[in-house]
Amino acid sequence: MSRPTMNRRGLYAILLSLAASVANAQGMLEPVWSVDTAPGSVEISSDGAFVLHSYREETGYRFVTRDMNTGEVTGQIVVEDGWHALNPSLSADGRFVVSYFDNGQTWATRVYRLSDGALLRHIPFAVRGRLSPDGEYVYYAEFEFPYRLRKMRVSDGSIIWSVVIGYSGWEWDTAVTPDGSRVAGVAFVDNQFEMMTEFDAEDGTQVNQFPIAGGGNAAWRSLQYTHEGTRIAFARYDGPYGGTGLLYDVAQGDLLASLSHPSVLSMQFDAQSRQVATAGLDGWLRIWDGSSLSLLGVFNSLIAFSSDISDDGRFIVLEGQEVEGSPWLVKLVRNPLSSIIGTPESAVVKRGRTISGDVGSLSDNDSQRLLVKPEGEFDPSQPAIQVVVEATVPEGSVQSLRLLVDGGASADVEQTIELYDFVAQTYLVVDVRPATVPDLLVVADAGGEPANFVEAGTGKVRARIGYRETVLHEAKAFITGNPVNGAWARLDYLSWRIDR
Repeated sequence: MSRPTMNRRGLYAILLSLAASVANAQGMLEPVWSVDTAPGSVEISSDGAFVLHSYREETGYRFVTRDMNTGEVTGQIVVEDGWHALNPSLSADGRFVVSYFDNGQTWATRVYRLSDGALLRHIPFAVRGRLSPDGEYVYYAEFEFPYRLRKMRVSDGSIIWSVVIGYSGWEWDTAVTPDGSRVAGVAFVDNQFEMMTEFDAEDGTQVNQFPIAGGGNAAWRSLQYTHEGTRIAFARYDGPYGGTGLLYDVAQGDLLASLSHPSVLSMQFDAQSRQVATAGLDGWLRIWDGSSLSLLGVFNSLIAFSSDISDDGRFIVLEGQEVEGSPWLVKLVRNPLSSIIGTPESAVVKRGRTISGDVGSLSDNDSQRLLVKPEGEFDPSQPAIQVVVEATVPEGSVQSLRLLVDGGASADVEQTIELYDFVAQTYLVVDVRPATVPDLLVVADAGGEPANFVEAGTGKVRARIGYRETVLHEAKAFITGNPVNGAWARLDYLSWRIDR
């Protein structure tokens, strides 16, 4: 069989995505919660109630469920018999988890029930397990020659069907359609290319088969159906400078679109296939259009070994490191493209003196900052530095409104964030805290009447950020009536986030 080639439409999609990657600016992610962890994987349940966090530790392996809103542990399964999970996956109803395991000598696939941690099935020499939507059946690849894809009933271990998928290859991943009607597997054939084969989930009859473009001896792959089951996405890690995402028409085997993401390790669609998120070892999260795979945004995130996007597309969970050698984290963030983003249009220093930067310094999380120092006499009880920032957002309903402020200040300085209420025609304090010398991201929530902070008819939003010297600085300033030499504040990034 000849090595597969990419059709003209697929090549054009790659060129478009590469061009878009240059044109799209980097933005900042809005964190919901973050916890320290150990290397592992993450997945968001279909109902958005919890995050499954799976990781290895000295005493064994642990599956932990964390509350979606708070990150608090709500349940866990501890595996202490020497087996360590690889690539865990939830059933669609969120009641069961399947994973293939390694004990250093051999492989097996296991199915657990999350509610009580019961081990329901242990399948020797089985890899790449995936569950039917209700968890009643498990599909897996048997790691014995010839390589087979099998369907097993979890309750009694009976084999429903078994089909040969290759005589000289390796089964890389398995996927099940959201409705459970079909199952697909990707095998690496003759050390040359991948072959995607689709089967009827009921009886194992082969439905479709086609080669995956590009092929090659890549180190990692993943497979996922889109929500309607007519397309299938394939992600391939090709080393630190290579990574490809491919979207295929399952019935025809046509390559519909492609994306390029260096060192990609994860490619996940939301439940409606409107957006797809990719993350990997380059430290950037990329959001793509779910149909064309054109790039929508690039965001500084984690060196991510695992990630997932919620079914409603509003949240993304990442597992990895901020920088190489730093602690491992699981971080839940809001998908920035699921919210209306208000970018600063003006920044006026009401108190203090601008040393460097301007409103353009607030648009990206980068090395450009608005740096301000106190100037002249001032009331020590009031901020010595104060900046008023405005933006305009599209008019419409406002379910929630938040302001993201990333910045820092010299020691012993208090930061106050205020939002302007256009109904009451006054500022409302929404966050007060000690400023930090290194930059710190603060998410300030408008509270119960978010629409009041958007001007009717214009869509204007306004914020005031103040910095007041405290402790010894305040005492010295009171005596002299002048600001303390060396005090400063800087703003690196600021934006409004509005949910409709």
